[in-house]
Amino acid sequence: TRLNLTFRDLIASQFKEFKLYYFLGTLCLILTHKIQSELPFMAKELADLVSKNINELHPLRFFWLALGIIVFRTSSRILFFYPARILQKHLRLELMEKLEGSTPARFRHLSSGQLFQYLTGDIEQIRALLGFVGLQGGNFIIAMFILIPKIVQFNSHLLIALTPMLLSFIIFTYVVSKNRIYFKKSME
Repeated sequence: TRLNLTFRDLIASQFKEFKLYYFLGTLCLILTHKIQSELPFMAKELADLVSKNINELHPLRFFWLALGIIVFRTSSRILFFYPARILQKHLRLELMEKLEGSTPARFRHLSSGQLFQYLTGDIEQIRALLGFVGLQGGNFIIAMFILIPKIVQFNSHLLIALTPMLLSFIIFTYVVSKNRIYFKKSME
């Protein structure tokens, strides 16, 4: 059962079982960022055409790019969140089976609502970790691989503008890793 796995093994089995979803989700993230990285250049081109009074506007091109962003961004979210929801369902079912096999006296001091809240809280955290954190981590990494070369291509001095984001990422990672100890203690 999934409940008997360590957290690391649970994540590994999840990625192995849903590798196609995660692969396609990553592909959708790449396409989203590729399209978004082209938009500033297209906007500049459009502004140049308008300022020169040239009537060669191609609004259909912007329509397809906007549609691409909507489709690929939505698809990436679905492809990352769906496997996490499936895992949540499996964990809940396994947990309920274990609970049904336990003696009721063990949980007598808890109301049904409290018991359900305790049982589902950790599973919600695992779902959020796999779905949201996985998506945002992939989003950040892919954005850096696509956006940094585009920024350098345009003007390398603009990389200085990314410094606060990098520092925020480092501080956030540090704070989360330190708070994980306290979160684990509170769960125990």
